[in-house]
Amino acid sequence: MIEHSFAQDNFKGLTIMDDLQLTEHRSFIERLVGRHITARVKLVPWKAELGGKLGQAHWGSPTELPLILHPECITVAEIEQSLFELALRGRVTGNPKLMEHADEIGSSEQYLEHLVLHEVAHIKNNWRQDRETDCDLWVYAEMHGET
Repeated sequence: MIEHSFAQDNFKGLTIMDDLQLTEHRSFIERLVGRHITARVKLVPWKAELGGKLGQAHWGSPTELPLILHPECITVAEIEQSLFELALRGRVTGNPKLMEHADEIGSSEQYLEHLVLHEVAHIKNNWRQDRETDCDLWVYAEMHGET
């Protein structure tokens, strides 16, 4: 069970799944990123700019700071689909921590924390797209105070 999360300290009001207007939570996102890495945060108006994804991380340039991108809005349906895919990946790979993590995320703020930390994990650990499970397990450990 998620004992205590960064989101619980920074959100007041959201306690169930609601659409996320990330523009309203930009300072939370930037503080969360800043706890782990130095990176720029950009919110884009259209998910098409992210290839339909809910987040992207770009890093590796010797002259530019890493960049984390998220859409300006994420709907409840998109949150639920993302959590379903996380749980399914846990089932397919035989990793119960992924299924447990997907089940534990019970509010929009916890989901946002997961999503932001997932992109942080890519940059912090230099993990490419084929390391999605590793990123989610890193987030699991971080949100459970295991890091």
